[in-house]
Amino acid sequence: EDTMLIHAVLHSEEDHTLEYLATERGKLPPYKHLQSVDLSVYNACDLIETLYVLDSLLPELAADPAAERVYREERLPMLPHLIHDEERGIPVNKALAYPLRDEYEARRQQATRLAQAYVGRPLNLGSPDQLKHQVYQIEGFPVQYHPKTEEPTLDKDALAKLRRMVFTEWDADDEPTLEQARANIEVGGNTVLEARYLYYGAQQTLSHYLDHCFKWEGDKIVGIQDRIYPETRQHVQTSGRQSIVGPALQQLKGKIERMIQPNPGMRWLGFDWSNIETWILGELAGDPLIREAKAKGWDTHTINYCDISATPYPPILTKALHTAPECAAWRAAIKWQGEEDQRRVFAKRYVYRLHYRGQPESAGDIPGARALNFDGPRLVEASERYLGKHHWIVEWWKKIEYEVDHFGVVYAFMGMPRRLTSPYKNARYREACNHPMQAGVAHIYNTTRLLIHRALAWLEFMYGKHDSQWWESPEERVEEAWLFIKGIVQRAFIINGRPVNFPASFKERTA
Repeated sequence: EDTMLIHAVLHSEEDHTLEYLATERGKLPPYKHLQSVDLSVYNACDLIETLYVLDSLLPELAADPAAERVYREERLPMLPHLIHDEERGIPVNKALAYPLRDEYEARRQQATRLAQAYVGRPLNLGSPDQLKHQVYQIEGFPVQYHPKTEEPTLDKDALAKLRRMVFTEWDADDEPTLEQARANIEVGGNTVLEARYLYYGAQQTLSHYLDHCFKWEGDKIVGIQDRIYPETRQHVQTSGRQSIVGPALQQLKGKIERMIQPNPGMRWLGFDWSNIETWILGELAGDPLIREAKAKGWDTHTINYCDISATPYPPILTKALHTAPECAAWRAAIKWQGEEDQRRVFAKRYVYRLHYRGQPESAGDIPGARALNFDGPRLVEASERYLGKHHWIVEWWKKIEYEVDHFGVVYAFMGMPRRLTSPYKNARYREACNHPMQAGVAHIYNTTRLLIHRALAWLEFMYGKHDSQWWESPEERVEEAWLFIKGIVQRAFIINGRPVNFPASFKERTA
């Protein structure tokens, strides 16, 4: 039995290393110095301290049957599969490795030339000191400080704040490009900030993802790896989500996802639960409007835009509204641009933030807010419209706040606890309301994976994200695999006494 996994289930908000657990729960005096004195004694102390920690955790686990179920039925059974995944690895797409790396190296160089053309001298966009001098001393932007070190910084969060000061809009889901940087500069964006954002995006893609595909000797590439060997960790996120590192496969998107591929003669089978956190929230809160939207397949993002903006509904409420002749007059009247309409995309992100109890007046950083004239007062008005219509969510929040105040812990629908330890009441409330949604998806993800392993032992799990997974099947058994996968993925769960299933989309990949 693993102390780290037990502690991660019981106290997800804390650290889970042996060093931390020994400090909090161990009985031995400090022994770290023994590493350089007697390694065998040091190792023996680690083993003994692990037993002391385990002795302190097992009574807690036995006193919390829901948490024990998560530990014994999700976390422990997952371990052999994770070990297998890490030893097996995932094939690298060798045909794309160099072209992809060249493309992002070119973007990094574009960013450097853009910045140097603006300042009229060499400027290293990878140098924090040079950048801080340029941005804070020469450009005159207010200095941003790191929340922990309290030192001046130009990290990702600071860069985002500074770009918003000059009303730059961008979509974090889109890759930074030179074309977008130029467009932002033309409407008032700062050239150095735009160049840094372009450079940072390219540099992160190279160092976090693509460089894992290559063989290195020092700082030189000497070939392409046959496989990458990511590691999966179950204990690092309070929600119970798995984290994949080396590289972080759960963050792959777009063309970068093509850096890995199926083995010869194999096909990847993927699925993605759609809008699953909203459906979970609707069941937890008992919101009949969300339940109806799910049951009838309505386009919730378009409906939500109509609600927050007081726009009349179209005649059809499913996604057919974007093309159906019956909705032509509605589309023409408001110049609706279809499924990618900026208003629909904005509503999707805005309502998602409301569900997680984000402050509506601070939602001006959502792409499209400025272009749609959603300033602070209009954002607050929009939230009042939405939450007024979905008052069941507000009532559920009050119930969660009561549990926080009286018990200090909340549970996801399949048992994952979250203890609320923040000294700030509003932070505790926000964490408590978020946990049942996020941990609920983690439960669904984990149990779905384990069921597929049990039903189809010949399938190989490749990697997953928060609400999607990819599996590898022999070409000749794809039809058989889908027969089982689709039933498992869309099976029913019991939430608040009701059977609930979660619709998914399915896809395949051969290269």
